[in-house]
Amino acid sequence: MQGTVEYDISRVKGPLANTFLILINALFFNVKLIGLYDIYPMDYGLRLIKDNDVTFDFIIVGAGAAGCAAAKEITEQNIWTVLVIEAGDYPSPSTEVPGLYTAFPRSKEDWQFLMEKDKNACQGTTDQRCLLTKGKVLGGTSTINDMRYSRGTPEDYDSNDMLQWSGNITHTIFGKVESFLGKEYLQYAYGNSGGIHLQLVNFTGHPKKLLHDAYRAMGYLPIPRRKFIGLTEHLVTILNGERFNMAKAFLTPIKDRPNLFMSKNTEVLGIVCTEPVDKRAVGVNVSIDGSEIFIRARKEVILTAGAVNNAKLLLLSGIGPSAYLQSRKIPVAVDLPGVGKNLQFHLSVPIYVAVDPCENCPKDYYRELDLIGDISEYVIYRRGNLSTTSINEFAAYILTKKSAATLPDIGIYHNYFKVGDTGLLAWLDAMNYHPKIVNSLIKFNLERAMIVFSVTLLKPVSRGEVLLNETHHLSNPKIVPKFLSDLDDWDFETLLRGFNHVTSMAEGEEMARYKAELLHLDIPNCRNFKFCTRKYIKCYVQNMGMPRMDAAGTTKMGEECDRMTVVRSDLEVKSVRCLRVADSSIMGSITMGNTVATDAMIGFNTGEILKEKWLKDYVSPFRPITHDSEG
Repeated sequence: MQGTVEYDISRVKGPLANTFLILINALFFNVKLIGLYDIYPMDYGLRLIKDNDVTFDFIIVGAGAAGCAAAKEITEQNIWTVLVIEAGDYPSPSTEVPGLYTAFPRSKEDWQFLMEKDKNACQGTTDQRCLLTKGKVLGGTSTINDMRYSRGTPEDYDSNDMLQWSGNITHTIFGKVESFLGKEYLQYAYGNSGGIHLQLVNFTGHPKKLLHDAYRAMGYLPIPRRKFIGLTEHLVTILNGERFNMAKAFLTPIKDRPNLFMSKNTEVLGIVCTEPVDKRAVGVNVSIDGSEIFIRARKEVILTAGAVNNAKLLLLSGIGPSAYLQSRKIPVAVDLPGVGKNLQFHLSVPIYVAVDPCENCPKDYYRELDLIGDISEYVIYRRGNLSTTSINEFAAYILTKKSAATLPDIGIYHNYFKVGDTGLLAWLDAMNYHPKIVNSLIKFNLERAMIVFSVTLLKPVSRGEVLLNETHHLSNPKIVPKFLSDLDDWDFETLLRGFNHVTSMAEGEEMARYKAELLHLDIPNCRNFKFCTRKYIKCYVQNMGMPRMDAAGTTKMGEECDRMTVVRSDLEVKSVRCLRVADSSIMGSITMGNTVATDAMIGFNTGEILKEKWLKDYVSPFRPITHDSEG
């Protein structure tokens, strides 16, 4: 029922769950509800089943950042009807609490994409398989991520892979979708009228000072304007102590537009194209509550389902490598060898360092009374520890190899756990580590607080691929990551230097003041290697390295003559009219920032592209600059 609130804390375990339940019952209905569904568009799914002939001007597949942004732009034209299809449900109230962000991997709001086993990552998990967490919920990954917002760099968009999408154009568009109520921030000029609400956490505490001191001792300072190496405090998508996901940013303000329709818990089974000569997308087949129906698109179908599911839907629809489709007994509609190829992730290696968070102070324990205080303060006032992501918004961007380069190759993100921290249990559950690794971390945490340095590869050379599930095509697809598979070992060598950077910092004079200790975890596969040798570090990376939530590249944009490209610069799929891909799937190279920010920008620009095509005399102010026009 519209407006009903169901408090799902299935991913919040142990004493935290018990306390949360007590306080919900005692306080929520007497103070201020969180997670009310009526802030989102009403679900139109049952009406779709009942109607015989269902037709919309535009169908958007996927209600993540890109889909929500595109829907807002397109529905500004009241002559057009737009249907947004989402495989997941409304966000649960627990997603609204910033401090619970570590609890959502492997939840019902996660697609839970399990990758094929890879010798170079995730060997330290219980099943030796990497989990790619992506949001299966209104708002997509922005509803379950760590809320850290990062565009990347202008060079991410100026590269040849992005063709005519210059950094100047894309960052102008970013300014149109963002809202930051403050002065110019770091290297970007943020807008103040867009849908995405951004703010500084302004988290203060002992761990933040410790990190600043340690990095400064290594020569890293706050990043100056238009530079990208150094320390930064990221803006986050939080408003009034609650997560501000992309559905809130783009759909909530327009939820009552009469030309906007949304269908949740709706699975797209395939794209329907005309036959045989003039290929044109005319709609989609979907499943809603067990009923399969066809929904027609008068004008266009727009895929914003992410790098994994966009590739899956194209393959299911006969758009992809012809030999592969034939081997799967799928009729070939268009031979596009690049569909599903060029898959990229930000591979991250967490390094655990025990610390005393301040000099000459008692150990930083997390007690049950602190837990109760945190929850009550959050429930009543939306403030305190649960209203932030702690030091997660603080990041270091470093260049690990001496060169004239002006861009970093490693990003280091941080988490902090007090002694006996209940939050560590949620973190470890999400990581799905081998029991020996879990036990050693819990044992360390009983005596010491710890900082997690997540050393992250920003620009991987290795490329994976997405294929269809071999036993049931409609199930989650087969993801072959191919981590650290580049012939020159650039990816591993970069991570190795990043690892050594953290160990040098942990062993340095500055962190010695905080009694820092690089933790020697019990990793069963690495017991035969001497601690911190090259072979140990390689084993450590292979066992502890895991992908972040970002994924890109499986429907690469590029020149028409390049057989491995899938979409043109106007995002239309080659050889198929009126079918576009409009999210980070089109990136030839993944951005240094997170893909949520890029998705929002691409979704917004898709609206401009469609207006130029379907509205007479409309000229977008964000028209890409061609090489010819540059003179």
